[in-house]
Amino acid sequence: MSQTSTSSQRVPSFKIFTPEKADALRHAGILSEAVGGVRILSTGSLGSFASASSSDTVEIPDYLDSAVTVKFLGFTESAANEIYARFVRAGQNMQCLEPSLLDMAKATINMNTSENMDDWDREMQDMGIGYQLRAAMVAPGHDMVRSTASLGEWLVITIAERMDFLEALDTIILVHQPAPPPPGVPGSSMDPPDRIRTPPGPASRARRPQMSHFAPPKGSETAADTEKKDSETVRPGDLHFLKGGRYSWLERIRDAEPRLMVSEALCLVPTDFTGMTRGVYLTSQWQTAWQYADWARERHPVEGGGILHFSVPQELLVGRQEINGHAWQRLVWYSRRGQLLPDDIVEWDDVRIIDGPICGISTPKMRRLATKGHDETCVEVMRLRDGNRAFQNFFRFRTRLEHELFGLRVQVWLDRIRER
Repeated sequence: MSQTSTSSQRVPSFKIFTPEKADALRHAGILSEAVGGVRILSTGSLGSFASASSSDTVEIPDYLDSAVTVKFLGFTESAANEIYARFVRAGQNMQCLEPSLLDMAKATINMNTSENMDDWDREMQDMGIGYQLRAAMVAPGHDMVRSTASLGEWLVITIAERMDFLEALDTIILVHQPAPPPPGVPGSSMDPPDRIRTPPGPASRARRPQMSHFAPPKGSETAADTEKKDSETVRPGDLHFLKGGRYSWLERIRDAEPRLMVSEALCLVPTDFTGMTRGVYLTSQWQTAWQYADWARERHPVEGGGILHFSVPQELLVGRQEINGHAWQRLVWYSRRGQLLPDDIVEWDDVRIIDGPICGISTPKMRRLATKGHDETCVEVMRLRDGNRAFQNFFRFRTRLEHELFGLRVQVWLDRIRER
């Protein structure tokens, strides 16, 4: 992105595209001239990155630090103007640390979120969230995944992901040029669980992993059909894990250099099994991965959702243990609230790979229950649409060598999902 300076914007302020890239895209009919700080971008220019359920064009800001950017994150125009005005004023106050525009947007959410309020749509209207994002956040079919975090948490995650999309857009269009699918491969995105094989990136060790243990979503092809399809490229002896989420993030993990793959996939702290250390969450359940991918697709209509497959050698799974019942509740109770583990479960902080259910309540709710005298017995399991428990696999990496070994030894493949 190129740097520029105007009287109405703080310095530095960056354009989404360099002048050279913007001219090239405009001459190719991909990008419009900037009018009122807004450009129209053809989503076809995003290649495999663009969601099949998105419109043909999308409005993007000309400058990254602008009210148009805040609107792109999901706010109404009036709320975006107000947030940007506060951002400019903060930059003019030399006595305070300069927050980023994203920090300002996050603060707006955090200051106006009431964890006791059950009407998410009303609460989002009060904080200035636009109709499109409000509709996505309360869309039917995502209740189970939605319950794992609060409204404020999901909104902060979502706007940060949208900012990440804008910051990477110049590189995305450079790398991802539209290309015809390989012979014999479907050329459009998939309905669950029909899957399109998107071309792997240049640094990928892509092989199609085995689909061995999952329950396919309703209306899908049978597990036997899928297993037969995937067995053609399975690496003998490996176990199969998946990760559902925002497509560009999963693509970045897939295309990362082996030594950096784990760093791209690391979770934030605190979460269900982290204790005081970060790690990577995967799952061996197709339905769990698909529900997270579908939730990401709902919140990010331009790029959509995907499922990243990991074919993991057995020797990387040494020390794997499963946790359930009261011990699971206690581990989640203390980990989610960022507290040191008590003596009776402290050994779980040293387990390299933990298999167990996904917690089905948000961290703010858990903290609120703790203040009212509740204990770990209030921790609930996230349920899948068929009523079964949603399971996760937490991989803990203590050393840089473990990071690099995992990246070098696993094989990965990325699938896209589309709107049901």
